Amino acid sequence: QEVWGTGRDWAPMGGSPQDALLLGVVRACVGLRSRLLGQIPFNAYRDGSTGPEKLATQPLLLVAPSSLVERPVWMAQLSTSLDLWGNAYGLVTSRDRVGYPTQVTWLDPSLVHVTEATPGARATYKYNDRALADGDLIHVAMFVPPGTCVGLSPLARNGLVELGRRAQEFGRRWFAEGAHPSVILRTPATAD
Repeated sequence: QEVWGTGRDWAPMGGSPQDALLLGVVRACVGLRSRLLGQIPFNAYRDGSTGPEKLATQPLLLVAPSSLVERPVWMAQLSTSLDLWGNAYGLVTSRDRVGYPTQVTWLDPSLVHVTEATPGARATYKYNDRALADGDLIHVAMFVPPGTCVGLSPLARNGLVELGRRAQEFGRRWFAEGAHPSVILRTPATAD
């Protein structure tokens, strides 16, 4: 009953991405995916006469995308944001002479607030209640439903985070209390 509930006394709640990280299996899966993505080499190519040709000088955004962390960590941050929140928000911190981003710092998605006034209008973004200029933000989203630009969190909307936390706590208590039932029922009748 502590895990599944009975009748109407328990309904699964969504749970936040931070709550999801309390589950060992979520931490392991998100960590594995983010480390694997961080190890993948990315290169820029140009259309050549015989097919794609790797650029001799790679864009800085692919070589050193952040002034804070190394490229593998930067890619892991992107992956973690997408896996947990369904969105990754990057603040452009450096541009080349033409104006293309050369460095981006990923923001904490739980501190970004998106306002979509009307369908078809551009969304506005705030980070820690500070408005972000349209050209200074990169928004990458997964699982984007029609009519919005904001992706859905794969974990927070289905109730599995709360269910997993309850099951994990039940298992922890089960073994902490001796791995045996706290009540034994006896009956004088023969059980069939």
